[in-house]
Amino acid sequence: MKSGARVQFSPEKVAALQARRQRIIKALNGGLLLAASRPAFHKYDSSYFRYRQDPNFYYLSGLYTEDQGVVLLVSGDKPQSILFVEDRDSATEIWNGPMIGLDGAAQLGFDQVFSIADLPRVLPELMQNATMLYTDRQHHEGVERILNDIVYRQRIAFDGLEVRDFWGFLGDFRLIKDAYEVELMQTANRISAAAHKRCMQDAHAGMTELELQALLELEMKCGGSPFTAYHSIVASGSNNCCLHYNVNSCKLEAGDLVLIDAGCAYEGYASDITRTWPVDGHFTDDQRAIYEIVLKTQKSIIDMVKPGVKIPDLQEATIKMLTEGLIELGVIKLSYEDARKNDTFKAWYPHGVSHYLGLNVHDAGRYVVEGQRRPLEAGMVITIEPGIYIQPGSPYADGRWHGIGVRIEDDILVTADGYRNLTHCPKEVAELEALR
Repeated sequence: MKSGARVQFSPEKVAALQARRQRIIKALNGGLLLAASRPAFHKYDSSYFRYRQDPNFYYLSGLYTEDQGVVLLVSGDKPQSILFVEDRDSATEIWNGPMIGLDGAAQLGFDQVFSIADLPRVLPELMQNATMLYTDRQHHEGVERILNDIVYRQRIAFDGLEVRDFWGFLGDFRLIKDAYEVELMQTANRISAAAHKRCMQDAHAGMTELELQALLELEMKCGGSPFTAYHSIVASGSNNCCLHYNVNSCKLEAGDLVLIDAGCAYEGYASDITRTWPVDGHFTDDQRAIYEIVLKTQKSIIDMVKPGVKIPDLQEATIKMLTEGLIELGVIKLSYEDARKNDTFKAWYPHGVSHYLGLNVHDAGRYVVEGQRRPLEAGMVITIEPGIYIQPGSPYADGRWHGIGVRIEDDILVTADGYRNLTHCPKEVAELEALR
């Protein structure tokens, strides 16, 4: 929320942020962690891209505004969390709106709040006693400027201070969602599901993919989300077979399938939903046959989700179910063994079935730990998204199947005893046809 003294943060948000920072500080073992806000980016001349906060800075601070800021977490003899923010400036506020300032930042539950002008004085003092600094120096030019200023302009040397990239360290915390984060992700899913459903109800032949995208994103904004989590994929006809299709310019035609892969972001947290459905409300026999293979697979893979299961296990089961379904239907004229040779199956299923979801649509967190595939844990949120894409001209299927592309995707919270599906959006054949 962008204002000065008027800024308000919910008690639930502040408590969640404080608990999060305390957990991270305990794991620093005498080190420091530094995260900086993302600068605004020029589009051209004086025009800016719409601002998106650095997810790590947001994760630690809860601030999504353009105000420059730095979070510093300190462990050791005096564990503390410190926030540095810009002082309010009336000239800047005339152009860009109210700034949070020190008074607003003080509501976020940090142990100390300083002006960002104090950073060159405060940071070196704390670094003198640290043996480890976790930061995003390699990928964040703001952090690099901060450290260069201290080391080179102030000519301060930090002998014995090891600087580590914090993506692996902080990503492991971001991977396990707390109850507050889960509620935000549930809200993002609710908004996105309503937008998908609106498109299912209102789409018609002659409409363009771009018009459908506009309807989708209008519904998301009306639902309370200022951003999409990623560029919306709105594909019809054989465009469905392009995984990251983003032209969104073709006209919908009667008999086409529409594939929409889109999700909003709410309070920074992403949703990621895909639905495929017929423009005129009725699947053809061939479309339904492919769709039901994907739907059956998706439901079966979701039922596999629980702590201890590994994403490669889910992928292996997905490949088997999709491929055997196509062979049984007579679409693919190969044995399962031949389909696995040289990854031939990638001709109709070229992607993974799952990824982490959170502040990024492909969220932070390691998939491999100490050389071993990471098992699912309670608190993780993942996608489950099998698909079948019979490319036009495919040598593996008769022409009647060419151009049929289907993907179905839900967002799944791993719980202590299984899973909870955060996505409540029509996907049964009867549900989709009834909407039309």
